[in-house]
Amino acid sequence: MASSGLLTLLCAVLLSAAAPINGRELQQSGFYIFGYGSLLYDVSRIKTNCGLSGISEAGIGALLTIFTKSGDTTNKVFIENCDNKGIRPVRVAGVKRGWYAPGTFSGGLGQALKDSKFAPSAFGIVPTYLGAVKNDKSTVTGLIYEVTQAQFDAVVVRETAAGYTLVELPLSVITVLDGGAPLTGKVAFFANTPDQVEKPSKRKPICSSYVDVWLAGAIKIQQQWNLTGPDYKKNSPVKALDFVSETIITTDAWRPFWVNDRYPVYRPFVNMPFANTIDQALYANVNKNVLRKIKFPGQP
Repeated sequence: MASSGLLTLLCAVLLSAAAPINGRELQQSGFYIFGYGSLLYDVSRIKTNCGLSGISEAGIGALLTIFTKSGDTTNKVFIENCDNKGIRPVRVAGVKRGWYAPGTFSGGLGQALKDSKFAPSAFGIVPTYLGAVKNDKSTVTGLIYEVTQAQFDAVVVRETAAGYTLVELPLSVITVLDGGAPLTGKVAFFANTPDQVEKPSKRKPICSSYVDVWLAGAIKIQQQWNLTGPDYKKNSPVKALDFVSETIITTDAWRPFWVNDRYPVYRPFVNMPFANTIDQALYANVNKNVLRKIKFPGQP
């Protein structure tokens, strides 16, 4: 869902019958959020849950490394406690993820986005984030994580501001990928409605900095649960070699409106340790014609 809103999904089956969730549901134990975008990355969840503004996901990751190596357990535990518990990798049926959710601005900035006279201008441009729509023939990868009331409130503020709606997800459409016990409890996710879908364009492009956060999360999930190999491919609906590949393949609307806004752009591994692995995965799974047309910010 987005940086302005992160990425979590549209109810596949029974979307029209599902009711929005509110905080009172959290009085029960075992309440989970399904994340399919930037929520896959642990430091993105930490940033949201702790309200850490003014620092990037890479900065938070660097602090955790420093605290670990220096033996500063107090600060390390404080940051780690901002993450959610009960995290499990999953595959959800009946939902299609895609580059469907452009950032939104209200007031004057919102009007600028609609004004054709601003088309050549760099003023008021926004990225397109991940979203999802109902599609009975599709599946999508992601994770579920347990939330407290405070965590629920924080993520709802972030996601609803980006235009998402919290919707309950039936347990029958969820396959847990960690080999553990069957899932119990309630699961909800942040959904787009079909009329909200808007694919990437010149003024609302895909941004590499956001792709990095999302796929860094997928890489860490794959590594933690060893979601790769012949058995994984056998069970993958799209016959993907691993979790990262399936995550990319099951994402729609990879379009040639894509800006490489990494920093530093020629040495992205400085701030994103998974940059090279991400690029290899994109090269293997995204249409080469799309990748060839990625531009630098401001490049015509």
